[in-house]
Amino acid sequence: MLYSFRYPAAVLVAAILALSACDQALGPFDDAGAPPELSDFSFSPHQFIAPPDAGNPNTVVPLSMEVTVRDADNDVEAVSFVVFGDTTIAEGVLSYGSGGQYAGRFDVIFPAGEVGVYTVLVFAEDRQGMLSNEVRGMMHVSAEGAPPVISMVVAPDTVRRPMQGEPSALLELVAVVSDPDGRNNIASVEFWNVANPGTKIGMFDEGTDGDAEAADGRYTRIVQIESSNEPGVTTLAFQATDRAGLLSDILEATVVVE
Repeated sequence: MLYSFRYPAAVLVAAILALSACDQALGPFDDAGAPPELSDFSFSPHQFIAPPDAGNPNTVVPLSMEVTVRDADNDVEAVSFVVFGDTTIAEGVLSYGSGGQYAGRFDVIFPAGEVGVYTVLVFAEDRQGMLSNEVRGMMHVSAEGAPPVISMVVAPDTVRRPMQGEPSALLELVAVVSDPDGRNNIASVEFWNVANPGTKIGMFDEGTDGDAEAADGRYTRIVQIESSNEPGVTTLAFQATDRAGLLSDILEATVVVE
C-alpha cells in the first residue's frame, strides 16, 4: 500500500499536531471510561539514505511500526500513524495482532529532494472518541545521489573603494545552484578568498540578507567594501554541499578592488 500526501490531513491530523507538544497528552475524559494507553513503540528504519536513481523522482521508504495498546474498556476503534515534517507525508492505520500488539508496514513516498528529519507519530482512539497518549520517534531521510552543481557565479569585475568618510560600497555575489536530488537537498553554499581558504562565508537563498527571492536557487551574499580595504585583485571560490555531504565543483570569480 502506497501513501503520498503533500498537504496536512484536514481535521484529525490537525488535532494530532496540536497535541504534539506533549508526548503524554491525554484525550478527553469523562465518566464513561478511560482512554487507551500506548507504550513500547518501535519503528524502522530510523535513518534512510535514498539510493541514486535518476529515473525515479520519489524516494520510497519501507516503514515498519509496532506498538502495545492497553485499554481497560476494550473498545479501541483505531490505532493510527502520521509521518510529517513541514507537511504531512503519510498517514494510515495499524493492524491488530494479539496481546494488545498493533503493527504495520507501509511504503511511504517522499518526493524528490524532500530530505530531512521527519516525525513518526502513533495514537489510538476508542469508540467514545477519546484519544490516547502519543508515542513518536524521529526518522532521518537523506540522499546520496549526484552532488550539487553551481552553474554560474555572478559578481562584478570591479568595485571601487569608498573614500574616507563615505558609506561602504556593496559587493553583491550570487551563485546559481541546483541539485539532481532536488533543491531541498542543498545543505549549504559557501565562498572564500583563495588567499585565505580557512575562512568560509555562507550564502543565502531565504529572501533575506540581500537575497531577492527565497528558494529560487540563487544564493546571495552582500559584502561591504570599506575605505580601509586593500586594493588589488581578489579571487573568490564558491562551493555547494548537499545533505549527504557531497560537494560541487568549485567555481571561481575574480574581483578587482580599486
